[in-house]
Amino acid sequence: MENQQRGVFKVYLVCVLGMVVGSFISPLIKLIIQTGVDAAVITFYRLLFVSVLVLPVLFSKWENREKVKAMTKTSWLQVIGYSMCKTFALIAWAEALNQGTSAFICNTLGNCTTIFVVVMAWVFLHEKTSARALVGVAICLAGVFIIGADELGGGVGGSALGIALIMTSAVLNAGNQVFARAVRKELDLLPLLGVDYCLGTIITGVYGLLTGADFRLNLKAVFYMAILSWFCTLFCHTTPIWAMKYINVVTASVINLAGPFITAIVAFFLLGEVPKPMTYVGAAVMIAGLIYYVIVDQKEAQKAMEAKAAALAEGDQPQ
Repeated sequence: MENQQRGVFKVYLVCVLGMVVGSFISPLIKLIIQTGVDAAVITFYRLLFVSVLVLPVLFSKWENREKVKAMTKTSWLQVIGYSMCKTFALIAWAEALNQGTSAFICNTLGNCTTIFVVVMAWVFLHEKTSARALVGVAICLAGVFIIGADELGGGVGGSALGIALIMTSAVLNAGNQVFARAVRKELDLLPLLGVDYCLGTIITGVYGLLTGADFRLNLKAVFYMAILSWFCTLFCHTTPIWAMKYINVVTASVINLAGPFITAIVAFFLLGEVPKPMTYVGAAVMIAGLIYYVIVDQKEAQKAMEAKAAALAEGDQPQ
């Protein structure tokens, strides 16, 4: 039991690291936009760069090729749904930043994904979250809205269109996480990523062509794109999918609620965005809710395992 608890703690630790790395994504996209690159083109190259790294590894191994070939029609539909949700969520996110929405507000309001994940997990996966754990989610979201309301109330952060795009991205990201939970039951991480990034590259390329985007990049944009794709995107996207084998989809999502606090620091150094005092209040509330949720979730998971073990032991006793 102790070893199992340590294993779960390591999963949480990796998820937190993924959240920290992911906090650099919006500031980096903002820097690339400042070089004159279109939002759809950023998403296209972001997925293309990752595909170039992942696909050779995927197809170099016979077992991975066989797993892709053995995918059922249902698996393909789930992967396509997963890829479509993620791709258009990325496009909406980059377009919101392109509309002038600050990197900090994007990360803050993007955490509304958790609300939609809880709802979708309940509707589609029949996963239940206890009332005590939902208190932690509510506290986290209260912190999110404190920050968001303060920033928007101060006139900082861009247009209503930018806010609408971020909310759209949050809904799509929730769908992406729910699809990921279903897909991971039948497909390993590497084949999933290879197929997903390949499909995403095709989708964003077609979208960019239809919108008449300019696909040219200057040297500075290429440098930022390499960091964004090969470090931030790959690590940030693989961490929650990997973690879903060990913790539930809601927990993996809630951990990302602390992201805006890290983004505030990153945005200050890279973009000169200075958080206001209420930002720190909101961040403190968010982290308090996050800690409460993880503690409650872990305790309840442990109780459930102990109850299951006790039931099995009782069933094995001679009648």
